[in-house]
Amino acid sequence: MSFRRAAFAILLSLALGACGPASLARHESKAPPPPKGIRTADGASALPGSLALSADGRIWELTDGRWTRLTSGPNDSEPVWDRSGRQVLFVRRFTDYSDLFAVNPRTKKLTRWTQYRGHGKVGSRQFADTSSWALEPSPLTASSALLLTDRNGFYMKLAVVTRGSKGLRALTDQSVVPEDPQASPNGRRMAYLAHPDGPAELVVRNIVGAPHPKQLTRFPNGVYDPAWSADGRWIFFVASTKGSSNLYAIGADGKKLTMLSSGDAVRQPTAAGRNRIVYLRKNGDGWDVWTARLVTRKGRLSVEDEQQVTDGGKLDAVSNLSWTDAKVGSKQD
Repeated sequence: MSFRRAAFAILLSLALGACGPASLARHESKAPPPPKGIRTADGASALPGSLALSADGRIWELTDGRWTRLTSGPNDSEPVWDRSGRQVLFVRRFTDYSDLFAVNPRTKKLTRWTQYRGHGKVGSRQFADTSSWALEPSPLTASSALLLTDRNGFYMKLAVVTRGSKGLRALTDQSVVPEDPQASPNGRRMAYLAHPDGPAELVVRNIVGAPHPKQLTRFPNGVYDPAWSADGRWIFFVASTKGSSNLYAIGADGKKLTMLSSGDAVRQPTAAGRNRIVYLRKNGDGWDVWTARLVTRKGRLSVEDEQQVTDGGKLDAVSNLSWTDAKVGSKQD
């Protein structure tokens, strides 16, 4: 071996030693920072799968206690995992319009599902009149979703949008103003909020075939935040009762109404598998993520073993929690 080659080998070994296993371990063990002001609590280890949520106008993923920022914002919201658990749908707001996007957590690649930007100069009457809103997505298949939109008309309607298609299949007209649509796990039914006689109430109807809408709740102050259980047998929702926003469950057939929480303000329930639920709980002026086990006794649901997932009270009431059991293994920043 020549002197030059030997010297190069020595320098290379020293460089590799400096970046060897110990150094790599230190790099890999450093967890990416969470959203500003949010701390990961002990309950994060009890939460399986991956949780998507919105904070600071961006979409984030929490998996195994590690945070990943999926989008750059600054006006991204309403995240929801698609049916495959491999992409997160979300809404990005612009001046006078919004569009539906999907982000791949591994590659951070964005796919634009809708093109609702109008014509003319931004801020002009023409631009506003020709632009449309995409709101409150709920996945049906890997390439389709429920969406609230005023596309092809000047009223908000519930429609089915398909990735890559400019067309819509409207499910409601101007006589119905639905809110917060949620497709059932099998994609055949949906739950949503409607205002039949005043405050919003929970309604279910078919997506396929005749609608057959059925009102499930009658609360004096209305209800909000509907979400299906993983097996489609129950629908979770929040109602303001006893001076607080409490968590309820009701059978998809409208029977067995059960209060799951009392006294502590909660929002945004979402199923985390068949035996677990995730939700927001009030903390000071903000909100934090909590999780609990779901238990069925005598045909009714209850929650046990509540654990705190985040701390700091920096989330808001519309952080839009969404969970998947597919650990997609996001590449960390």
